[in-house]
Amino acid sequence: MAEAAVHSSASLLASLIGALPMAIAYDGWHAVLFSLTCLLGEHLFSPDLDHNSGARPYRRWGWLRIIWWLYQRLIPHRSPLSHWPILGTIGRIVYLVTLAMPAIVYFEVDVAGIIFEYETVSIAVMTGLEASNTTHWLFDTILR
Repeated sequence: MAEAAVHSSASLLASLIGALPMAIAYDGWHAVLFSLTCLLGEHLFSPDLDHNSGARPYRRWGWLRIIWWLYQRLIPHRSPLSHWPILGTIGRIVYLVTLAMPAIVYFEVDVAGIIFEYETVSIAVMTGLEASNTTHWLFDTILR
């Protein structure tokens, strides 16, 4: 298992490497967005949110970390649902959207409409989060 500093450094590297293809495919703004979400992915949206034994990403949520209580009870640590590429990222997004569902329904937010209206922004955000998750998984697998 990789140390927190290794995960942070790996996410920084992934954010820099992944920014180039994003800049080529879209523009500099999307590259910056990719890099920021990659870094935020490791610091606030990490696969290690599936346990609370002092994990830094969990502590960084402050008093809001209570929202991860049910997630930690439902998802075993290092399970495919939390750590595997794509599946782990989608799982955490679905979990947060499920928690936000009452507000989404009350305020009649068209989540799908927002995603499709801002398609390239959504792609930059999702690939940034996924790059962070995949990097985390790779380093956990390699340094096991």
